Amino acid sequence: SSQDPNINMLLQYYLTCLILPLLCCNAAAVRKGRAPCEAIQFTYQINSTIVNVPPPPDLSTSDAITSYLPLLVQQFTTAPNVTRQGNYTLVGWFCKAPNQNDSGAPLQVLAHGAGYTKEYWNRAAWGNMTIENSWQQYAYEQGYSTLAIDRLGYGESSQFDPLLDCQLSTGIEILHALVVDLRQGNASPKIPIPTELAFVGHSAGSILVSNFVQV
Repeated sequence: SSQDPNINMLLQYYLTCLILPLLCCNAAAVRKGRAPCEAIQFTYQINSTIVNVPPPPDLSTSDAITSYLPLLVQQFTTAPNVTRQGNYTLVGWFCKAPNQNDSGAPLQVLAHGAGYTKEYWNRAAWGNMTIENSWQQYAYEQGYSTLAIDRLGYGESSQFDPLLDCQLSTGIEILHALVVDLRQGNASPKIPIPTELAFVGHSAGSILVSNFVQV
């Protein structure tokens, strides 16, 4: 005899209510695995307009540093502008979005604040050094790729004259060169062309990215 159609409807209902959520949970578990990340290096020749601040005096004592800071602020408003050229290297920690192969995904470019490195976005800034406190891991779970960079003068990036090479204008020029390469797919064969770019900054990193997007 043929099966009661009501029984078929009940079976379909239970399959929908029980099996599909299990499949979805399983997919989410796969997606929420550890983000695949690796270090990538970028090198650019940059010409930037900087403030030609004179070399500092002897700063071996705390009193000398305290008296120099107001002078330094004054020098940044009165010293002439010059063009400075250099070859600069940025080192970034790239985490690829889940299920991203050759096709792009939204990419967040992350800029840390003063006194930190790219590790700010991963774990080191949050005390217990665990992945649970990683912004890059969280962004990965939401479907984003991330690129946390060591800003110039920090971490593994180029260490140059802190007064002349680490000015905001040079940071903006380097970030511009990197973004052009990211949008054209030339930054690294390991980074697919992103579908869109977002810039995220902390403290001094916020000053960098907010000034960059206004240029």
